[in-house]
Amino acid sequence: MKTHIQPMVLTLLLGTKLLAQSQWTWQNPLPQGYTLHALHVFDANTVLAAGEAATAIKSTDGGASWSLQHNLGGEMIVVELESVAFVDANTGYAAGPGDRIFKTMDGGATWSVQSAGVFSTLHAVDFSNAQTGWAVGDGGTILKTTN
Repeated sequence: MKTHIQPMVLTLLLGTKLLAQSQWTWQNPLPQGYTLHALHVFDANTVLAAGEAATAIKSTDGGASWSLQHNLGGEMIVVELESVAFVDANTGYAAGPGDRIFKTMDGGATWSVQSAGVFSTLHAVDFSNAQTGWAVGDGGTILKTTN
């Protein structure tokens, strides 16, 4: 009996020590609990993440604190944002289900709705420059904008 208890105690102590040495720390704002799917890093201090329930959150202090950026063009529906991309510090786009692409011109504080013209979930949006953007989604959907 004694020999079984000692290895369990040793394993518990070693496991606790290993967890305490982890390089990762919880950065997600509390109590925000929606799943986040997308991330855009502006610089070492500024990050925007987006995901379920049209959640968009932003940090301007390297992830130490986060603020909710939740005005997606007055949309009162559940939108799961799949992707977010910015062309500069202010102008960005987010994509998800249906025919909606969300656009911000103030770094994510407010968003307007633009129709994508398709009714499939868009999984990724990205821009090669300020004018040319791409979005891809279900059913082989590929969209391109040049303005």
